[in-house]
Amino acid sequence: MKSWWVRGSVVLVGLVLFVTIAGAAASPCSTRCTQYRLGETIVFMVDQQKIFSWCCCCTCPDTQILGWRVVDSFGQTVNSLEFDPVGFASDWDGTWSQTDDLGASVPAGTYTLYVETSVGTLSRSFSLYDPCSSCCGCNRCWGFSRCWGWRCGTCSQVATITHCCCRASLVLVKEESTCCSSRLCWPCWP
Repeated sequence: MKSWWVRGSVVLVGLVLFVTIAGAAASPCSTRCTQYRLGETIVFMVDQQKIFSWCCCCTCPDTQILGWRVVDSFGQTVNSLEFDPVGFASDWDGTWSQTDDLGASVPAGTYTLYVETSVGTLSRSFSLYDPCSSCCGCNRCWGFSRCWGWRCGTCSQVATITHCCCRASLVLVKEESTCCSSRLCWPCWP
């Protein structure tokens, strides 16, 4: 009986250490980002909110949208759009159809969206995956993915800017995926 308690204690301590190490590895710098299937239109917007702080302004001016660009993991601009005249966040949604400036489809990988606004540059990272490849397909429905290397640079993202008592946040509008209605997944389900 005593040896069972010792073994159980060792296993419990090992489990606690594993969870602690895994938690440290999953810090904000290494968290997975939003994933989209290849060909899925990416919709984004700038959300504005009034927050309460020591600076109490009465209203928040409408954030101006000057333009946006998508950059690949090598830092190369894939697609960009500048507004003339500028748009306003209150009546604007951006869309990207996963094409480059020439209209060609982009490959799977990690990308960063930058939106230039009157309060500064907002950015969010995301990844594109091919559901018909051997990597990152329906395995996502099992709660894990074989693409452990596809991580977004979340530490360098600026998803929210606070100015006075106003906050502007870049939001990726992601519809919930119903990739698998059951636990049986075939590699090429959309």
